[in-house]
Amino acid sequence: MSTKRPGFSREETNRALTLIKFLEEQPESFDFHHPVDFKGLGLDDYPLIIKKPMDLSTIKKNLKNSRYNSFEEFLQDVMLIWDNCRTYNMSDSPIYHQADIMERHMQRYCSQHGIPLDLPVKRPKTEPDSQTIELQEKIDLSESLKKISHPALGKVVEMIEKDCPSALHHLPEEKLQLRIDALDEATFKKIAKFTLQELNEDERSEPTKKVKFS
Repeated sequence: MSTKRPGFSREETNRALTLIKFLEEQPESFDFHHPVDFKGLGLDDYPLIIKKPMDLSTIKKNLKNSRYNSFEEFLQDVMLIWDNCRTYNMSDSPIYHQADIMERHMQRYCSQHGIPLDLPVKRPKTEPDSQTIELQEKIDLSESLKKISHPALGKVVEMIEKDCPSALHHLPEEKLQLRIDALDEATFKKIAKFTLQELNEDERSEPTKKVKFS
């Protein structure tokens, strides 16, 4: 008896596996073939930032075990690979750009083969959601931001101005107020990761342009 769920046919499974094979053949795909070995790489914060890891081999396994209800659900997991990479890595890193390239390969393939990438499977802009970020995480970030160096805090402000400007408020005397509760989840995680890296590299506590955290 078939265990395949209603809504995902054998034809769709084969179509999905063909797309995965195409992605695996791209020269930029190597780092996305298997789960991130965060322990081996010493990325202790990876599971704190990436809540649902995804990679091409896991998707293949899900397809063969009939884990998907629909083709759209499958496509969402593929997009999640690129999204996770961009969430965890800095925007100027090579692997971040590899994720962008892989996403374009996917979009081109889907366009050429009549596979719709509708709004539900496009990378959504994350909205602020206080329930997805624990209170202790916010407290930890606030404390960490007080300890990082002048240049590092300047970079944090630049990232927030670019990605989530509504979380920054300009006050008199060149002061800034950062409302941590107003950060969207993606920006929060990016800032938390950057701050942790800075603290590991530099324990100095030099203040910068006065920034109030709330």
